Parts: sequence; structure tokens; C-alpha cells
Amino acid sequence: MKRWIFSKTPRKSRTVSVELQAINEMQHMGWLAEELAALGQDLPLEHHKVDLSQELPSMLQADVKLEKGTAEMYGKYLQWIEEPELRGLLEHIRDHELYHEKLFIRFLEGISK
Repeated sequence: MKRWIFSKTPRKSRTVSVELQAINEMQHMGWLAEELAALGQDLPLEHHKVDLSQELPSMLQADVKLEKGTAEMYGKYLQWIEEPELRGLLEHIRDHELYHEKLFIRFLEGISK
């Protein structure tokens, strides 16, 4: 794998940043499960094909694609969800996904230089 020289951020900080994004994704699932359980509904799970890329650019491109698709999906859900707490949670999570997408794009641009 190529060295992670793609920003002025120290390597340890980048690694921690990516780890925090993964933790945040698990938080999203937990928050949604709790909110839906409170509404008497199950969390619908949709499995995606796992990208097994070995090269850093391919991994980051896959991350960008997933974050973008997930943010778009939440945007579609927001068009028909009226329950205020669930709506607020989805808006919050969608904003996280948009941030993650920008972060991975920045990392990808850094290795392209």
C-alpha cells in the first residue's frame, strides 16, 4: 500500500480520523435502531456488496461512493418522514454522511497529487 502522504495532517491523526468515521457509522445504526424501536418499528437493514480493494485510491473511492449514496438515501427518506424526532435524527445523520464524503474526497485528492 502506498504511504499516506496526502495532507498536512500527521499520519496518526488521519488514521484516528478514519477510525472515528467508522465508529460514527455504528453510532448511526444504534441511534436509528433506538428511535425506531421507540416508535415500535424494526430497523430495516440493507446489505451492500463489500468492496475488497487493496489499493488506497480504490478504497477511498469506494468510501466516497458509499457516503454519497447513503446521504442521498437519507435525503429521500426525509421527503416523506414527518415524525419530528426521527426527522431530526435523519437530518443529523445525513449531515454526518456529507461530512464523511468530503473527508474521503479530501484524502483522495491528497494522494492524487
